[in-house]
Amino acid sequence: MQDDSELLRCYAEEKSEAAFTELVRRHINFVYASALRQAWGNTSLAEDVTQAVFTDLAHKAAALVRHRALVGWLHTATRFSTSKAMRAESRRHAREQEAHAMKERLHESETPADWERLRPVLDGVLGELGDRDRAAILLRFFENKTLAEVGENLSLTETAARSRVDRALEKMRGMLARRGVTSTTAALAIALASQAGVAAPAGLAASVTEAALASATAGGTVAAATFMSIIKISIAALMVATGGAGLWWQHQANVHLQKEVASLRAQTQATALISRTDEPSAERSAGQTASVPPQVPDRLPAADLAAAGMISVETFVNAGRMTPRATLETTYWARRHVELAALAQAVAFDKAGKAKADALFGLLSDDLQKQYKTPEVFAAAMLADLPCPTGIQINGETEQGPDDATLKVSIQNPSGKVSQRTLQYHRYDDGWRAVIPVSLVNAAAIEIMKDPNKIPQPKPAAPAR
Repeated sequence: MQDDSELLRCYAEEKSEAAFTELVRRHINFVYASALRQAWGNTSLAEDVTQAVFTDLAHKAAALVRHRALVGWLHTATRFSTSKAMRAESRRHAREQEAHAMKERLHESETPADWERLRPVLDGVLGELGDRDRAAILLRFFENKTLAEVGENLSLTETAARSRVDRALEKMRGMLARRGVTSTTAALAIALASQAGVAAPAGLAASVTEAALASATAGGTVAAATFMSIIKISIAALMVATGGAGLWWQHQANVHLQKEVASLRAQTQATALISRTDEPSAERSAGQTASVPPQVPDRLPAADLAAAGMISVETFVNAGRMTPRATLETTYWARRHVELAALAQAVAFDKAGKAKADALFGLLSDDLQKQYKTPEVFAAAMLADLPCPTGIQINGETEQGPDDATLKVSIQNPSGKVSQRTLQYHRYDDGWRAVIPVSLVNAAAIEIMKDPNKIPQPKPAAPAR
């Protein structure tokens, strides 16, 4: 039997409808069950999300051919699509009314009490697991794979797959405990295994396949399949998200926050953005040991960059985002040349920062929102609007896990002043990205609230390079 990657390749390269039909048949129960769970039992919404996910799969088949475990991508896609659909639903109904309606739709008499407590937080916990841990849990319990099959999918032995699943269950148990849901790993495994029995409605696979193939063939874009939604909110809602209108202006007058904002403004000029890969850095792959960098003075003329061990930003190119260092170079190349698309792809907000970035984006005029399209592109425009550093030296790289790393750098600003920075990177499916913390988003919001003229206006696209 062909595995998922072979089926994806057949569809991407040969437009084999039979291959895509098999992919839908193989995974539709998993996607539908995930959407149904996250939608609190809303079957209509779950069907719409299922359609959106497989439509997006058809569009992105070529890019997903080498994905380690398709089920992991499907779960992430379902989370984003369901989240978007739920936000739209919440705008039409008050939270209390929606909760009451969903409670009526749920068959409480058929649902164990423990599952009622687990359901609202389960997918959030799954999203916090590392890629391989999440894939192990999804394959084992949600797709009902044997441990041998889990190991085959993740390139592990059966024993290693068992250990991976057990460790992932223990991590989930700890995360759930912090959310007030206590359980043993054995009970958690039983609850998770029950999801494998949730089947999509009859006929849904056929309609999903037909619509997805039609959309991909026509080259159209299905709005329901777009994961990044632009949230329009009022200024009052933004004030609530950041602590209340009165507190907002009081904070501006607060001495502590002023110092914090001044520090964050300086950090903005040094923030590099994002990328991801399993490959080690070029230095480590060549077996080299990083030398101790020369001491960089607090201020130096541009002509002394090389002498101080710094690299001129003018020499930077689009190096991709396969490693944190490559992302760093690509980021400053994009800033210098105002390549907003490349810069936006290298940006990621932390969880709290994402919510406030969406809120800040909602303050823009409709015209600006249409031109920038996403909070990430708007953030890229703000970064590109800042003076670009003239020289950079990487002083060290620290791996904090398979998907997290930091770079310690010395950065020379156009004035000649040299500052030390620690840049945080996280690896996503499309490469490494630099993490923009919520504190930096708050600082940008304060600056814009104080002076709306600091909102960068869209610039003409740079000529192709």
